[in-house]
Amino acid sequence: MVQKKKSKRLWKVLGLTLASLIGLFSLLAGAIALKPQLVISVIQSAMYPNGKAINPTEPLNPPSQQVKENGIYFRNDIKYGSTYPNSFLDISYPSEDTSVDRPTIIYFHGGGFFGGDKAMGDPLAANNDSNYLFDKLVQEGYNLVNVNYVLVPEYHFPDPIIQMNEAVNYLVAHQKELGLNMNKVIFFGQSAGAVMVGQYGAILSNPDYRALYPLTQDPKLTSAQVQAMPPFKFQAAIWHWT
Repeated sequence: MVQKKKSKRLWKVLGLTLASLIGLFSLLAGAIALKPQLVISVIQSAMYPNGKAINPTEPLNPPSQQVKENGIYFRNDIKYGSTYPNSFLDISYPSEDTSVDRPTIIYFHGGGFFGGDKAMGDPLAANNDSNYLFDKLVQEGYNLVNVNYVLVPEYHFPDPIIQMNEAVNYLVAHQKELGLNMNKVIFFGQSAGAVMVGQYGAILSNPDYRALYPLTQDPKLTSAQVQAMPPFKFQAAIWHWT
């Protein structure tokens, strides 16, 4: 009898514990559904500690030029616009000879529109290193442009798209001094960046769709100059635009 009472008491405790956990997770799920920005705020606090700016007005690293050990010529933190903060891009070339005619890859990082960076990649990626293949692409004979853009909660859709257009226009306007071929362009994006690439492709190819966006500038690039737009993990970031 004593053993049965202990057993019933144990099951009762386990049942109450399970019910409490279910209630806690239900409340948490409800809070996330009603206020997803609260969760995003917690994640951003971990990603950007000690008051580090989410949308910096100055580059995180001084603009510089260097040749890496693998021979890649790298230029970092070139300012491409002044409408928004975080308007900086990096360019990698196979060698210091930027006069060589090469196709241009333009990449937009992932991160759910609340994180990520052109240098560190997508914080939501499994190994937190979504940039691992960039050097390989460059060594195959491409110039690669890696672009930063504004993040929530300060900025919202369609700000990153407007900023994206400004970055592309800058590259077109300065292609000679930057050593870029903007007649052979490949757009590449991951997660949130893939959403941007898909939308920008529609802007370049569909005048009616373009008219829906309050672009600060008319696009200087045409769809005829775009060779490919391979998005990566397109669906992963769609909800972050709402």
